[in-house]
Amino acid sequence: MGGTNAGAFVPDGRITNQQMWLVLARVTGNHPASMAEARQWAIQNAVAEGANPNVSVTRQQMVIALYRCTALLGRSTASHGSLAGYVDSKTVPNAARNAMTWAITNGIISGTADKRLNPSGTITRAQFAVILYRYYRQIM
Repeated sequence: MGGTNAGAFVPDGRITNQQMWLVLARVTGNHPASMAEARQWAIQNAVAEGANPNVSVTRQQMVIALYRCTALLGRSTASHGSLAGYVDSKTVPNAARNAMTWAITNGIISGTADKRLNPSGTITRAQFAVILYRYYRQIM
């Protein structure tokens, strides 16, 4: 993951869907030449639907995309954990529950200090980098 056009990492900056698609394509061994190709990769491989490329990524979107990348790579997405220990576990949409449980179980994400998952909260560039690091160590 590179810096911004100004050459700085900008840890508190935002990550957009198109940036996530590009990085995840590369993580899975693909090398799209552009953001448009990364979007096509995400759609063709069912990693994401390809909508809203310039919108900030939420925690649940990131987790779902990683979960789908794991399946795409032929690795296990099995999970035996629970979200019950998190104050806001009931706010995790059904479509994200398996992915969120898998990510928690595998140490890819953790809740906040006040035991929240914050599924609809956006992630910063720094958080994105940490999640990718954990994903790479645990899954790759």
